[in-house]
This record gives sequence, C-alpha cells and structure tokens, in this order.
Amino acid sequence: MDAIIEGPAYMGDGKHVLLAIEFAGAPASSNPASIYNGPQVIAIKADGGRFPNGDPWKCIACGIPSAALTGANTSTPGTGILAASGHEKSLVVDHPQAFPGDRKMIAGTNVVDCGAYKLTDKACTPDRLRIYPIRWNTSVDGSGPGGAMRELRLNLDGVHLMWNHMNRTTGDIDQHGLVGRLVFNPAPR
Repeated sequence: MDAIIEGPAYMGDGKHVLLAIEFAGAPASSNPASIYNGPQVIAIKADGGRFPNGDPWKCIACGIPSAALTGANTSTPGTGILAASGHEKSLVVDHPQAFPGDRKMIAGTNVVDCGAYKLTDKACTPDRLRIYPIRWNTSVDGSGPGGAMRELRLNLDGVHLMWNHMNRTTGDIDQHGLVGRLVFNPAPR
C-alpha cells in the first residue's frame, strides 16, 4: 500500500484522517480480498486506536457495489485518474475530505454519503454508501456537459466548495480558482 501525495485530510472528530492510497497485490476478483486493489480512500486512526477488525485503518471506498456508481463521476481504469478500481466504472477518489459530522466526504468530484453512520463506524459498509456527483453548471439552464473541475476543496462550513479550472488559450494554459455553493439536486437531468 502506498499513500498518494495529496493528504491527509483530518476528519472533524480529530481522531481520524482520510487518505487516498494505492493498494497493490490483491488476489483475483473471485477472492473477497480483491476489493483491496488500486486507488481507494481509507480512514486512519490518528489517536493510536484500532478499528473493530484490529487494523489502525479502514477502507471506505473498497467494495462499493457497481449499482451505487450509477450516475457518479467515474473514470476508466488506466487513465491516470485516481479511481477506486475493481469495477467497469471506477469512483474517482482524489483529495478526500470529510463534511462536518463525518458522515459523508468529497472524493474526486463526488459526495460519498453513509447516511446515518459516520464513515468510520463499523456500520458504514460499502452497501450503505450513496454516491452523488458534483456538477458545475456552466449554462443558465444547466444544459450541456458542465465545467471540468479539479483540485476540489471543501470549506469548513460543508456548503461552499473551491476548485480550479484549466483552459487552453493561444499557446498557453490558464488556470482559474472558483468558489461555489453545493446544492443537492435529488432528481438531476
């Protein structure tokens, strides 16, 4: 297991950090341990404690069912994007950050939500996770593909989001920092 160079992000409880990591050497997909493969998000105990299984870390993104990835912002394996692997569609996991209350996190351009459970709770299992894509509307009516977001950073209020956008200009690349407000849309088009 190698840590990705972009973290960690402290959780609100002060006892855990979130980290995007890269697993290697997992067995074939018929083995239950095959979920420990490729880029994932783990929570690490920062207080010297251990999770119920005896480990000082818990994989949050491992084993997310393919059905839960429907509508999520995903990548194709082998693209160089940090994405939880093991599925035809892979959840982008870069720059994980917990929302206030530690029940959900930003991972890539998605919100990973464990409902009533904290991400570090034993009851927060892959089948309980819900994935909601983050979209930057670039047209008044929300039509079109939306804007490309990178380097997302969640404000401590859990409502505002900062990100970068890069675009090519004549012979150069411009990068702009933006700030927006997260709004939940229960029925996106």
